[in-house]
Amino acid sequence: MCEDVLSAGQRSESWQPGDPFPLLPGPPVARYRKHLGLGGDEGWPVVTRQPRVGLVLSVGEAGRAAGRLLAAASDRPHEHLSLDQVTARLLRLGDVPAALVGLADDFADLADWPGRLAPRVGLIVARDATALLCLVYRTLTVDAVGDNGTFVATHPTQVDAPTADALGLDDLDVLRHRGTGTLVLRSFGRECCVNFPDGVICGRSGPTPPLVDTRTRVPSCLRGEGCYRPDLDESQRLPAAEVNASLVFMQACSTVAVGNNAFPTSVGVGLGFLDGTAVAVIGAVGLHVEDVTLRAVFEEEVSRGAPLGEVLDTLNRRADELHGEMSRFGLLGDPGLIMAPTQVVSTASTPVQTDPALLDQVVRWNDVVLPRLRSLRWLNVDLDETALADVAAHIRAVGPDLFKSVPAAEVRALADEVDRLQAGVVARTVARVHGDWWQFTAGGLAALRQESAEACACPRCGVDRAVRLRLRHRVHRDLVLRVVQCRHCGDVEQSTADAPTARTGVVWARRSEPAVVGAHVVNSGAAALNGAIGFAFVAGGHTGLPQGSHRALRVPAGEEIRVEWPVDLSTSTATADEHEFVCLSLHDGALSVVSGLLCLLGT
Repeated sequence: MCEDVLSAGQRSESWQPGDPFPLLPGPPVARYRKHLGLGGDEGWPVVTRQPRVGLVLSVGEAGRAAGRLLAAASDRPHEHLSLDQVTARLLRLGDVPAALVGLADDFADLADWPGRLAPRVGLIVARDATALLCLVYRTLTVDAVGDNGTFVATHPTQVDAPTADALGLDDLDVLRHRGTGTLVLRSFGRECCVNFPDGVICGRSGPTPPLVDTRTRVPSCLRGEGCYRPDLDESQRLPAAEVNASLVFMQACSTVAVGNNAFPTSVGVGLGFLDGTAVAVIGAVGLHVEDVTLRAVFEEEVSRGAPLGEVLDTLNRRADELHGEMSRFGLLGDPGLIMAPTQVVSTASTPVQTDPALLDQVVRWNDVVLPRLRSLRWLNVDLDETALADVAAHIRAVGPDLFKSVPAAEVRALADEVDRLQAGVVARTVARVHGDWWQFTAGGLAALRQESAEACACPRCGVDRAVRLRLRHRVHRDLVLRVVQCRHCGDVEQSTADAPTARTGVVWARRSEPAVVGAHVVNSGAAALNGAIGFAFVAGGHTGLPQGSHRALRVPAGEEIRVEWPVDLSTSTATADEHEFVCLSLHDGALSVVSGLLCLLGT
């Protein structure tokens, strides 16, 4: 044992692997001694030479001593830097792993997380010189501990809760008495703690916090008012330093905070683990959108024997694909350290990720189909507001899990809800058409402004005497109506958005004979369309014509489907006249209405 930092620094200048390691007495050394099962100052593991990739950088006097020791044991070059040199040096690293060694408060003036500057930087950092030298010693003697396996502690609301070893603080207490190779923590957190329903893993290593009466950001415990969670007492606080784990992986907000820390480093939960027996912490930098698949990436990389800097880099690359900066990880520990592969044995299989096609479908429902349906209110179309709200709520409920694992059956159930919602709109509109002198844009024409007009052939009579209009709603600007008007046939087609094209025409029939009303539905798009189709005679209930009909209809991409409805006219009291009918097609929220004529010849 050394008396002070000065003597430790002097010994570091000539120290070589095999020599007694210069340590300072204090709680971190006592914890490591206890964890190793040593009765006194004899039997400490001897540090052997263990080459590691990259280089060692250091800041501050304690960092200089610790950096020398680490570099000498791992055959890496050592550079001592002033704090104002750190940023430029890290920017020049590229993919080279670098262990940046120093006291946590030495990095305060950086005002940000140093690891953002290079992908394979790890901070070997502690709250004081005693903890820092002990951390370096543990890093170089990690194999002497003999801990292996993985212990998973997960909040009960997380997707991997059924396979976790612990769902609360009571289950974690076992790690006060024995160690584990890797501790996985997936829960809600903040800089000073990781939360569970029955308590917190706390970043403070000492039992009684100092009182702070300054205008700086501190947790309530530093104001002398206990934990910020009023439901907890002191017995429900587990100091991170008392949890025995060599490697800690945390998916909880702000669990790695050095340089970017908002609270004093004395309460940081990541640093709390390094006050104990941990040699490295991989945790969230800032706000964290947890994703259980990243746990699987972490476990796979460690188990294959990748150095921790490479583990970190791979994690962040995958996290960037998922959630960008909101799932950023940082490393407190040596990026050149390779944990024993046998120490990481996952208790949970890799989750099945959501099929991208299913994700795209849910996105389309939310971003396209539901907004289109809501727009129909402006065109006097009746919607089932309760059903519409239920579908939107279901999408919101499924949404957060889409980037983890959503069963295909769940998405199919949602698809059925969307289909029923559209079928209901068609059914109500068919009934309304039959019951009165319905017009698609009745009462709404004054709010529509023509944007363009283009001459065209009439889809019904085939003569060049029609015009294709594009109308936009003056208030609901996203609503566009496409209309084909013929100077002979009248309004032939009306549609919103990219509704499939429907065509019908003139049906000749006698009252005493069955007739068939039909329509051709054409999907010229690149994706299949799901929805419903129906037909009804306009005011048929008043003119003595049969009620209309409707059915579900899926139109594959690039295909044309003919739909027919038999019409029983044997009991009709309708006059021998021209009777207008409409075919309504509602697919992916886009409504198409085409009109046709039943020319009744009498008996």
